[in-house]
Amino acid sequence: MAAKTMAKSVSTKRKREGGLSARKIRVLEEEEATKEVDEERSSEDSDEDDGVKRRKIDVVEHTSAVSAPKMSKAELKAFMSARPPSSATTTTALTTPTPTDPTDKDNTANDLALHRLLTESHLLTSSTASSSSHQTHTLEGTNRHRATDLRIQALGGKGSLFVQAKMPMHMRKGIAAKAEEREKGRREGAREGGIILERMGGK
Repeated sequence: MAAKTMAKSVSTKRKREGGLSARKIRVLEEEEATKEVDEERSSEDSDEDDGVKRRKIDVVEHTSAVSAPKMSKAELKAFMSARPPSSATTTTALTTPTPTDPTDKDNTANDLALHRLLTESHLLTSSTASSSSHQTHTLEGTNRHRATDLRIQALGGKGSLFVQAKMPMHMRKGIAAKAEEREKGRREGAREGGIILERMGGK
């Protein structure tokens, strides 16, 4: 019996050693197999390099910012609207001719001054008639406000500052009739005196 137990213990020791060595052998075999596969792949790659050129891999980077062309405010508004664009929406910037002659600049300045004088001539005559003791060509008080109102209307104002919005109809008609009568008398007096007045606006 003792011999049998001893033989079993020796065989178990060998099995353990054999088990360890078997594990080592398996690991070595797997490493050799992977090396062979790698060598085969590298040899296949070298064969492919001989016959066919290798493709270049395109790398796409998403970090660089791409600057989109800027749209003007009008183009952006047209783009965001629901209407389809019409063919006549091309806008061209109006270029004002620049006068090269210095006398042209003087002439345009004089034209503007003359136009302002004509539009405000009735204000100057009413102020000089009321204060005949000293005559100045500057506007004072209500006349200055009326001149400013005329300039605002000439620049594109919607209406006069002196027109009252809410008023009874018979009063409004009476005020309009009296103003028209005064303007008619002023124009007749100017025509008789040979004075050129501004054109009638809005009529």
